[in-house]
Amino acid sequence: MSQNKILPTWAQLRREIELEVERLEQVGRAHRSWADRRRRQLASLPAEEILAADRASRARTARVREELVAALTALNATVGQFNARVPVASLQLMPFRIERFLDG
Repeated sequence: MSQNKILPTWAQLRREIELEVERLEQVGRAHRSWADRRRRQLASLPAEEILAADRASRARTARVREELVAALTALNATVGQFNARVPVASLQLMPFRIERFLDG
């Protein structure tokens, strides 16, 4: 197998998982960075604008969370496929949790 560069299915799944984890970590980092900037911005807004801006921030955070939940559902399904195919139990992966991506 190594000579013709064909990977077993479980190894291909592991690559897919790693790529998706990297993508979701980037989404989480980007959102945390945005949220930090937004908090600083809220602190300098006039009082009459704070509530509307805060509502908009919470709505965006909710959308990002929903997108992450959907992506994690698909990712964890792939993890399940990987775990069913990997030849050694010690290589199995635990399902991913949203906190990993939102909390850093």
